[in-house]
Amino acid sequence: MISTVARARTTLTSLGLASVPLYVTEFGWPTLPPHSQDWAPERLRPGYIERTIATLGHLNCGLAMTILYTWVTPEHDPADREDWFGISSPARVDTPDVQALTAGLRVARASGPQLQACSG
Repeated sequence: MISTVARARTTLTSLGLASVPLYVTEFGWPTLPPHSQDWAPERLRPGYIERTIATLGHLNCGLAMTILYTWVTPEHDPADREDWFGISSPARVDTPDVQALTAGLRVARASGPQLQACSG
C-alpha cells in the first residue's frame, strides 16, 4: 500500500499537482473465505490494521484521510468475501479489529518521525 501511495504522489507531482491531497479509501482484509483475494486470517488482521493505520499516519506523502473498509458486514455466507470485511461483527462491537484500529489511530495521531516514502 505504501508503494501505491508513493506512486500516486509521484504521478500527481509530475503533473504539477504536488499540493493535491491523497485519500486512502476502502482498504481491508476479509477473513473468509480462506485464500480469497486480500484474505487475512482473523488472528492476524488486527495487527495488519494497526500497523497500516499507524504507518499511513506518518507518511510524508500528503495524505488527507484514510478510510478502512468497512465497520460491519453481514457474516452470513462463508464463500462470499464481501461478507467478511467488517471489523466489528454484527453480534459484537468491541472486537480485536476495532481495538487495533483505535491503537493504530493513536499512533498515527501521535507526534513522531515522518516516514520518507515520497520524494519531496
